Amino acid sequence: MTYTSIKIKQRKSVVSNRRVPLYMQLIRHRKMKRIPLDLYVYPEEWEPDKQIAVIPPGTERTQSEYLLRINEVIEQARQTVGQIIGQLEKKGDFTVDDIIASYTKKISSAYLPAYIDKLVRELTEQQRHATSRHYRSLQNSFNNFLSQQDSNGQDITLSAINKAKIIEYEKYLNAQGLAPNTVSFYLRTLRAIRNKAVAAGLVEDEPGLFKQVNTRIEKTQKRAVKEETIKDLEALTDEKLETPNLSLARDLFLFSYYTRGMAFIDIVHLTKDNIRGDMLVYTRRKTGQELQIKLIPKIRALIEKYYLEDFPYLFPIIKQSASEEYKKYESALRTQNLRLKKIGESIGCYLSTYIPRHTWASVAKSKGIPEELISEGMGHTSLKTTRIYIATFDNTRLDRMNEFVISGTCKENYLTGNSVSW
Repeated sequence: MTYTSIKIKQRKSVVSNRRVPLYMQLIRHRKMKRIPLDLYVYPEEWEPDKQIAVIPPGTERTQSEYLLRINEVIEQARQTVGQIIGQLEKKGDFTVDDIIASYTKKISSAYLPAYIDKLVRELTEQQRHATSRHYRSLQNSFNNFLSQQDSNGQDITLSAINKAKIIEYEKYLNAQGLAPNTVSFYLRTLRAIRNKAVAAGLVEDEPGLFKQVNTRIEKTQKRAVKEETIKDLEALTDEKLETPNLSLARDLFLFSYYTRGMAFIDIVHLTKDNIRGDMLVYTRRKTGQELQIKLIPKIRALIEKYYLEDFPYLFPIIKQSASEEYKKYESALRTQNLRLKKIGESIGCYLSTYIPRHTWASVAKSKGIPEELISEGMGHTSLKTTRIYIATFDNTRLDRMNEFVISGTCKENYLTGNSVSW
């Protein structure tokens, strides 16, 4: 069997202190071809023997993350070429030109897998990790669906995703025994990806393409708990919780509730720089919108409880690191939910990181706060819409509203009769 040599190399440059492009070199039957990778590194950032990008001492965090992504792209390119060679070997002998032709076809944005890869790279650079993960999940599911129909089906073009194919995919999902909302999630994600392709001019718009499949979101069990549960958690002493880890989990739950339902991913990344005077100022990772919350006593007490002089974050959840940050967040999220489940069992209810947000909204509504400030139990299909809607109001009113939700009282009198006036 003829061997195919695959190496990653850096082009030579006569100009010093300049980024140089990387390429993949393929040799078969003594014929050599190059595949440009659209990746650029400085000479000191490349290890030719190991064929990987390295991070020199003193490299800034942004560049470090870029170099780490380069290695991921290189590995992905190697795997793609390896898969192509494996497929070609089954058909008989082939040339290096055959590899190049198959690779060019596979990475073309006209093909669904390549287009999703492109979107995922863009989302990762924008730190939109959740959406990136959703697209990857759809890609894996759709590939499994296609592989049942055709061994080469994963090379499907965007234009080949028609009504018949979408209906077949829905039947496949239902046959897997998935919940209706899970089926809807995959179909909505596929629709979102195709809409992006339409906007990019890669495929023609087809109104009603997803009309015959289920893209609705069915109502699920409410995630809010009663206000009495919050009081029960506040009454739990550290001694009753037995371990510091459970105390931290309880405190993070309460902190989320006290801060108008701050998302766990935003709590994880809070640093001392987010404290500005008597305000907590942060940018929501999901929407990119800046929010400001007054440091009422209960919020300040939790921050002070975990304050460490030589640690940048407000809470000891994850360690500061430029590598695999999102994976560490996901691990912390799983750990937090496991701990909350244990705490919930001790007080007779179910707890998770979603619940403080929904509970804050429900309690606020029960206390007469207008729906335009909170939205029905965070009932918008997009929480971004909710936050943008709230942000149009004066922040002082939000601060008074939050203090009233948390404590039931406020220094200023803004009660008129039996209703709340904001």
